[in-house]
Amino acid sequence: MPTVRAGVEPVAVFPVPKGKGSAERISIFPAQHWEKWGGGPGRWRVMVGEQWYTRRGERVSFFTQDELEQFGGAWFLRALNLKSGRPRLSPLPPHPALRDRCRCRWKPAGTEHIPNAWQTFAKSDPILAANGKWMILLAGGLGWKPCTEVTPLDHFGKSISLPPVDGEPKP
Repeated sequence: MPTVRAGVEPVAVFPVPKGKGSAERISIFPAQHWEKWGGGPGRWRVMVGEQWYTRRGERVSFFTQDELEQFGGAWFLRALNLKSGRPRLSPLPPHPALRDRCRCRWKPAGTEHIPNAWQTFAKSDPILAANGKWMILLAGGLGWKPCTEVTPLDHFGKSISLPPVDGEPKP
């Protein structure tokens, strides 16, 4: 690599397979070697092919772990033995009966001792939100609510219990 000082080695090199378009390898360097230009521990410098990757308007760019994840995805972090800042496992999925147009009851968290709840209909299927929680859109102006606070109801207005898992005794 002609644009790197002698003795400075990348911590990771990602060979990019060539397809129809032109692709180049990506190398990640620790930023400590460029402290004079603002580099330091916990930051990296990225080289694409034989040129440094820089942000628009910057002469020298250094990247944090989050920026590397946005730039190259989680496979960069695995190669650098870093843990992702996002949760890897999604929370338990919501009740299988919670779906679009189902009758349900919403009871806000922390109000178990108060007899208040809203009976309404779901206006969407559950989604996994950016905050890592399963959310569902409820009718009646209630908006998006966590699925942990929503109970599906049958057509008589009674709560639907989860089916027993194999190996568990039936009540």
